[in-house]
Amino acid sequence: MSDEVVLLCRQLLSGVARLHGKFGVGMVAEVLAGSDNEKTLRWEFHKLSVYGLLRTYTIKRLVAMLHRLMEAGLARQRDPEGMKFRPVVEMTAAGVAVMKGEQLPPTSLADLIPRRAAAPQLSSTPYRRIVPAGRDAADIGQALSPEAQQRFERLRAIRTQIAREKQLPPYCICHDATLKLIAHHAPEDVSALEQVKGMGPHKVKMYGQAFLNAVREGFGEVDGG
Repeated sequence: MSDEVVLLCRQLLSGVARLHGKFGVGMVAEVLAGSDNEKTLRWEFHKLSVYGLLRTYTIKRLVAMLHRLMEAGLARQRDPEGMKFRPVVEMTAAGVAVMKGEQLPPTSLADLIPRRAAAPQLSSTPYRRIVPAGRDAADIGQALSPEAQQRFERLRAIRTQIAREKQLPPYCICHDATLKLIAHHAPEDVSALEQVKGMGPHKVKMYGQAFLNAVREGFGEVDGG
């Protein structure tokens, strides 16, 4: 766990903390990005110490990072009392401990900061690992067999269904790159699915069975956790 990732986690959690569990992920991201719009001005968020703290990232990227924190158990969403489908985001006890520096973030967040692309290396070794070695998910996507492409389309369909039910952008459920890896390797069970890059324990618990059903040419029921 690099110092850079630890600091980023604490900064993201600080954004969640400063909004006191009264706003959604999108608003937290806008505040951290320093968005200058009617909402941030009306609520005087521009006066917060965390306003613009992470302006080097796009709002879309910040939203994705905040969802990673929730997957890791450092924050959570809940529906305000008397309201549905307008979830707010709040800290968990583990998140408070990380923000205060009392403990490190979970190792599942070690790749929270995207790594710069490395120069491609030629290798005669066949691709065998679930986690890409020398080839990234984009390469896998370009090389999908007709059968794998069909699996990918079914996986995208089930992701869209889940996203609609949870009222989230599809990329917050799972990125295309991860779906392509699942389609390529066609895992047969939960243990194999857990080895796919991008499928952490939380995602496997929430969506794993639905994705496995899609790989097996059936959608089944979506397990919302």
